[in-house]
Amino acid sequence: MVGSALPWFPMAMAKKVPAAENQTLRQFGTELARLRSLSETSQRTVAGHTQISPQLAGAIERGERYPSLEFSQKADELLNGGGLLASLWRKMQNDAYPHFIGELVDVEPLASLVRTYQPQLVPGLLQTESYVQATLTARAVSKSGL
Repeated sequence: MVGSALPWFPMAMAKKVPAAENQTLRQFGTELARLRSLSETSQRTVAGHTQISPQLAGAIERGERYPSLEFSQKADELLNGGGLLASLWRKMQNDAYPHFIGELVDVEPLASLVRTYQPQLVPGLLQTESYVQATLTARAVSKSGL
């Protein structure tokens, strides 16, 4: 799959689906609140145990922010979730990116080399201030017809 995914590499830079549109993120928050309620644990206690701010814990519970894997595992342990939050975290990560990316999100971190072909642009990490100025100047000149 890696070979067939490489032509899609520029699309892999697609941003995460906004939190409000990720149904699994909302489900994660609902389950976090349910487990917290069942164990009679406060948000402040969850925040302290997972080493995040109470505000962030609340945002995760409301489905507004993506939790880390570490948060999911620690909250699962504290609230006796039996692995539910960690399993939802994995599903949430899959749902966080557009489906057209496919397996690329999973395999890209495993790559030892990523090649791109961009005949009209120098990749961002190689750009210098003088390169950007020259590119913008050339674009301005071509637009003005000079």
